[in-house]
Amino acid sequence: MAQRQTQPRKPLSRQKRLNEMLLIHSWDKKTRRVGKLLDIGAQLEYEPGNGWTPLFNAAYSGDRKTVVMLIKRGADIDKVDGTGHKVIDYAPSSRLSTDLGDPVFLRFLKFTRESMDKRNFNSFMVAFGECVGWA
Repeated sequence: MAQRQTQPRKPLSRQKRLNEMLLIHSWDKKTRRVGKLLDIGAQLEYEPGNGWTPLFNAAYSGDRKTVVMLIKRGADIDKVDGTGHKVIDYAPSSRLSTDLGDPVFLRFLKFTRESMDKRNFNSFMVAFGECVGWA
């Protein structure tokens, strides 16, 4: 029987390792690790070819904290995967899917992201007030 010769595997680049770890930890509900990986250079919108980003993983696993953190950091809530579905389509039928379908909640996250980028506390408070019904 002839032995099959295999070529040695090429090592993954640092960026690829960070991105792959980000996908794994977003699936495993490890919000702090996801944040740290993003802080050191993992790509927020990384997808390995199927259209699923870390946001899809977190939504599918029902991890509300990670979903909120990823959206605040700029994750695209309207991205479509390879089968034509959005993040909301994969969120479990729970409070998470209700939140992701709520335009006030999404507007709050968008304003929060923008206000934190600009360090504009007033627009943050206005958005928060709208979300909780103060306005």
